[in-house]
Amino acid sequence: KILAQRMKDLHVCKSIMGNYEGAWVNTPMYLWPLYRKLRAQSDVSKAIEASFTGFRGVACNAIHYIDFVSRWNNARVSEVNTRGLKNIWVPSKRNGFMEVEGILTVSFSDGSRLFMEGNESVNDYRVTIKTPYHTWQVNEAGGKAVSNAQNIIDAGILRQSELTAPLLYEILTSGECDLPSLAESLSQHEPLLQALLDHWNANMLHKLNYVPIT
Repeated sequence: KILAQRMKDLHVCKSIMGNYEGAWVNTPMYLWPLYRKLRAQSDVSKAIEASFTGFRGVACNAIHYIDFVSRWNNARVSEVNTRGLKNIWVPSKRNGFMEVEGILTVSFSDGSRLFMEGNESVNDYRVTIKTPYHTWQVNEAGGKAVSNAQNIIDAGILRQSELTAPLLYEILTSGECDLPSLAESLSQHEPLLQALLDHWNANMLHKLNYVPIT
């Protein structure tokens, strides 16, 4: 989930931590074997289009997908576009928090694009990743990706229980890990949080200085 609901709190976090590098943020999609193998079969440093649709919680889950595409080519977020989102925010499944349906689009400095479509009433999760020469249909639950050329990747995703021990071992033995650093994650959070806050205040009667998502 997001590090903070307020831009001010992100800035406080940055000022407290400074240039300290021994902090990471748990957005681990990039580490999943399924996506690592898919990236290994793609042209390195070429832009991609990634689409994640048919899931609940586009606002609260967006940072995971943003980090995944950002780290594909180590590209920074250049724009978060909320024009495809619906104008009305709705109560989320977590009491006291809100969500929004529709399409959230993110552009990156390498030319990559990310499309996320959330729907609170429809659960039909689909993943499509377009690389320069292939279009991959990804079944995360089944641990499989199939390209338009019928190339097949069989590999799994990882539960948090499967990630924690290896990451901790890596940190304790090397002082490093493959999760994004706090600084990297903050640079992803800031444009996302600002875009969602602007969308809320442009469409909802009750104006806020924070985004009420988990």
